[in-house]
Amino acid sequence: MPGHVLVVDPNLTHRVMLTTQLKQDFFDVDALADDAGLVPALLARTPDAVLLSMAAGQAANFGQIARIRSGPGRAHVPVILMCETPDAAAWDTCHRVQADDVLDYGEDRQVVTQRVNGLVRSKEKIDAMRARQRIFSQMGFAEDGSAFLPAGGQTVLIDARHGGLSAPRKAALCEALRQDFARVVFLNDPPALPHRADITLIDEAALGAEAALRRVAALATAPGIRAPLLYRATATPGAAQRTQKALELGASDVAQGEVCAAELAVRLRRIARQRQAEDRMDALLSAGLRAAMTDPLTGLYNRRYAQDFLTRALTDRDGDRRVSVMMLDIDNFKAINDTYGHGAGDSVLAEVAGRLRRSLRSGDLLARMGGEEFIVVLSDPARSDDAQPKRTQRVAERLRSAVAGAVFGANEGLSLGVSVSIGVSQAKAGAGAAPEQLIKAADRALYAAKHAGRNRVTYSAAAA
Repeated sequence: MPGHVLVVDPNLTHRVMLTTQLKQDFFDVDALADDAGLVPALLARTPDAVLLSMAAGQAANFGQIARIRSGPGRAHVPVILMCETPDAAAWDTCHRVQADDVLDYGEDRQVVTQRVNGLVRSKEKIDAMRARQRIFSQMGFAEDGSAFLPAGGQTVLIDARHGGLSAPRKAALCEALRQDFARVVFLNDPPALPHRADITLIDEAALGAEAALRRVAALATAPGIRAPLLYRATATPGAAQRTQKALELGASDVAQGEVCAAELAVRLRRIARQRQAEDRMDALLSAGLRAAMTDPLTGLYNRRYAQDFLTRALTDRDGDRRVSVMMLDIDNFKAINDTYGHGAGDSVLAEVAGRLRRSLRSGDLLARMGGEEFIVVLSDPARSDDAQPKRTQRVAERLRSAVAGAVFGANEGLSLGVSVSIGVSQAKAGAGAAPEQLIKAADRALYAAKHAGRNRVTYSAAAA
């Protein structure tokens, strides 16, 4: 997953090692030797994650974290503390200063990438929620989202029935979490409903490795259960592979080996607050906003929302970003309506929308513009090399293939082959491009794709 990472570490060896490692995993990295350049770096570009030397943090009483999170849109930037051989004291510090993780300088590269990716994903989700709430606020449908993330004072419900927590560990965890939440409630009784929880703990020590992974898979796919999962693997051979498998199956975060109360508190706090932020967004939508912003047939955002989203993306001055617009049109859709009826056409529209949605990141926009036409908006950090155009190409081809490789109309008793044509345009955010310009350029590219034979992707001459 691409993302911009800022490394702050006075140790040259550590700084070079982290920068090299992260770049090998395709992160865009800036590195600072001290705090002097921190504020200018933050003003130039908001990072997706910050790796901060524990020693440098302690020397400045962790004032860097306050500076990192004090600017507009930076309140939820994740901070990872780097140190030699993290212990319970390091996790206590991480919890106290509101950091998000602790990593060993000697940690396996795969684990570092996994941790950074997980935190970048979490930030992307909250970025998307904040962007949508700002649009709702501008339209008069909601309050300002400046205090979007909960800041304590809530009750956190923890389903610990498979969490392997002894009474003393539970008491220590409860004490730590009281720094973050007004009330901590454990759902321990067998009849407890998992969907009531803010988070579910699953521990291999309580269930066994295979049963624990099965439990992750079952809860992640169970209808009506939205509680994120924290998975702990015992310190036995294959633990790294099992934690990776748990993430693939749907766990929100993972831990390995002996875990102190402070580490559990750090991970639970971050996941629970994000869950509560998501609940707040859901409540916002359920208060009538969804009907005003979405297309009732496909459940996607509608033209009005898409135009506002694109306007914000193009005027965003928070760092150097590039906006890509894709216009997608279902090929020969009129023939489907004429031959099989509008019921079949509606079924195809809904199925195409679902396939497109599953092929995009949570922060990307997919909307129905009307009829059989859809729009996708991507906003990514601008790159000096060809990485971004290649990502746009990969996304466009993935969308085309997601439709071309499927069979549609099963709900209507049909077996239909469907394809889409896609036109792409791009512009730099903050450069004065108008939404209508990008949409028209993508539309022209779409028509070229149609004329070239359909079921293909064509790029606007203005696309970079």
